[in-house]
Amino acid sequence: MNNIVIIGCGIIGATLAYELSLIEGLKITVIDKQTPAQEATGAALGVLMGIISHKVKGKAWRMRQTSIQRYETLIPELEAITKRKIPFNRQGILMLLPSPEVTTDDLAFWEKLRETRQNQGWELNILDKSQLGKMCPQVDMTGREYIGAIHSPQDRQLDPTAFTLALVEAAKHNGVDFRFGVSALGMKSTSNQQNSSARELGTSNQQNSSARELGTSNQQNSSARELESSNQQNSSARELETSNQQNSIARELGTSNQQNSSARELETSNQQNSSARELETTSGVITADTFIICAGLGSSPLTEQLNQKVDIRPVLGQAIHLRLSHPLGKTKFQPAITCNDTYIVPRRPNVYPSTDYWVGATVEFTQENGEVVADKQLLETTLQSAIATCPELAKAQIVDTWSGLRPRPEGRPAPVIEKLPGYDNVILASAHYRNGVLLAPATAEMVKGMVLEG
Repeated sequence: MNNIVIIGCGIIGATLAYELSLIEGLKITVIDKQTPAQEATGAALGVLMGIISHKVKGKAWRMRQTSIQRYETLIPELEAITKRKIPFNRQGILMLLPSPEVTTDDLAFWEKLRETRQNQGWELNILDKSQLGKMCPQVDMTGREYIGAIHSPQDRQLDPTAFTLALVEAAKHNGVDFRFGVSALGMKSTSNQQNSSARELGTSNQQNSSARELGTSNQQNSSARELESSNQQNSSARELETSNQQNSIARELGTSNQQNSSARELETSNQQNSSARELETTSGVITADTFIICAGLGSSPLTEQLNQKVDIRPVLGQAIHLRLSHPLGKTKFQPAITCNDTYIVPRRPNVYPSTDYWVGATVEFTQENGEVVADKQLLETTLQSAIATCPELAKAQIVDTWSGLRPRPEGRPAPVIEKLPGYDNVILASAHYRNGVLLAPATAEMVKGMVLEG
């Protein structure tokens, strides 16, 4: 049986746990220092901008399409197991096009994207000003000028916390062992035969030299001395004098029977093909065949202990929960509305009253001193932007405000989904930045492939 340890139980870790629990022969353990759906997951608005995104090809588009497709089957699947409804808004996303921010060139882009999506089997609708006013009377058409709007009826919005808790319950039903209140303290690794051979060749700055020496006769004795113990040096040197015996030496390195291949592989990191051996936690040591790190900002310290630090930095987001005495606009058409990166998200009546809305979210980077502090003025600016879009929100009661830290990779695109460089059994699935909820199913699909490949 293949033992899997997942570190982190936000929406990524919980989705991984459930999807992997559907595979026979896996023993899965999930640890988290907190209860599920904290940090970035608990602060997210859950807007799934897949079809309406500007991505049209490559990995970025494939992941979005995979996730949108899987959500349509995953939500009813989880509801059947847990016997509980998950707030899932199927009325799409409405992106307003304000003037003068949106130009005729922008409209041409949306026309082209609509055609592309149609060819891909998806729907995008471009609404003019008149259509927008009829569909969403809550949008103020006098205080701000709009060219129109984009309606993406197949995009979705869900409650990230409710969804994550349902994943945990369903995964438990399938035998996954969840250990909450358990912190990961560190990881230890062991090297395989190749690293052992590399160490016999000398320090890392000598490995490349040794590999190159394999191909030349005047350096064979030096290579032989590094490859063999002292009582075998002369014999190894003689063996290296023929090309067939050089290949034998390369095979002893555990790589290839070809010297050039051996040399190339030795010129990589001296940690190539290492394996993580155990995870030290506050409740003891856990061993596993595969470790999956999806701990958000907590991923960096773990990778650093394996000498492969992945730089992930926090970006703070604030949001606000509002309550009105009546629903905005038409009660039977309540899409998530976005304008100038401000979101107005209706809450589903089976969890909150149908008059409740989430508004957010700010994007706040670290200060010069490295700290991330919530700026109340930025949240107020976001609220006023929402009120400018839907003036009735000015009458709303503030139920709650909150903030969370999004994990953003430094110097590379989000997310980071890969085998940790130098390790054959450590998978990193983290740093999704603002798209953790959207990309959770696609991330699970990618990681599942890595686990099955071994």
